[in-house]
Amino acid sequence: MKTLSIVTVLALVGLTAVPAFAAENELGTVHDKPTIALERSLRDRGIVTAGFEEWGALIRAWVPDGKGGTSMVFLDPDTLEPVTPGRS
Repeated sequence: MKTLSIVTVLALVGLTAVPAFAAENELGTVHDKPTIALERSLRDRGIVTAGFEEWGALIRAWVPDGKGGTSMVFLDPDTLEPVTPGRS
């Protein structure tokens, strides 16, 4: 019974370590800004994203549309204001 308990504990520790490792790897930067800080800044501006990435000189964000889909929004990396790609 003692062996079973040790195996169970090791399995649980291994399973909890995997999500923590995955979350750590998702942390990064976009245009030299921490992704967590960008997500928080966007949320403070009322923009909830399903993800974002560098897209040339812009940030491309996927914004849920409330109907189960998403739309793409392009943002200036300095001001986080929406912009149209290719237009100055």
